[in-house]
Amino acid sequence: MNGLQPGHAVGPYRILGPLGRGGMAEVYRAVREGESNEIALKVFSVQRDNVELTRRFRREMQIHAGMTHPHLVRVLESGHEGELSMLFLKKVS
Repeated sequence: MNGLQPGHAVGPYRILGPLGRGGMAEVYRAVREGESNEIALKVFSVQRDNVELTRRFRREMQIHAGMTHPHLVRVLESGHEGELSMLFLKKVS
């Protein structure tokens, strides 16, 4: 797993701490530099050169983008940093 530590910068976000993890990803509390609203940062633990898992990542982004419901998180943006693939999700409650 990635094991990002509090204070680590990922793009414009700073890791505050872990929220959880599953078979394909870890989720962290994070905050955009200069802002106070927390988000959830989902970091996929798979290598970007894995074609099947990259396809699944893109599909998850597309599915999330088309869904709205009060009980679903909203994808704010997605990106890559080095070998990491990430989803930046709506404010953590």
